[in-house]
Amino acid sequence: MFYFNLAIFIILLSFGIAGYSATPWVPTRKHDYSRIFSLAEIRPDEVFMELGCGGGLLLTQMAKQGAKTIGYEISLLPFFVSLLRKIFQNQKTSLHFKSLWRADLRSADIVYFFLMPNIMPKLKEKILRECRPRTKIISYAFPIADLPITKTDEQKGHPPIYLYKI
Repeated sequence: MFYFNLAIFIILLSFGIAGYSATPWVPTRKHDYSRIFSLAEIRPDEVFMELGCGGGLLLTQMAKQGAKTIGYEISLLPFFVSLLRKIFQNQKTSLHFKSLWRADLRSADIVYFFLMPNIMPKLKEKILRECRPRTKIISYAFPIADLPITKTDEQKGHPPIYLYKI
């Protein structure tokens, strides 16, 4: 019983840390993937980086589109799910169990995230500091204030998706 309780505590602590550092784990809706693919205009061998990759399903789908995928997740349970998905689907996705603030964005062609509005100012600074010119930034549901939007995908009954080009 002790180990069960310890495991539950660690999982809940993991979610708490993730929620405190950026956002609670809420996955991108699967039926919006095609909209993300359309905005990303992924080309073979481009690097798609997801900040807060959760269970890694979007990374899996981007890899099928030919992208080199990199995911960052700080919540233990979603990271473990993502790791299992990588192993069982024999993917070359690079997964990192660490905060998005420690992610190195310099190699990314496309950076995707579904994060809360309160962290966008700090994230904007990181993006402008680390991303190369012509890097595509895709934000699900929430815009980045004071960063010119290149394109917005809006569909009734779905969250908006914002595309930025640095």
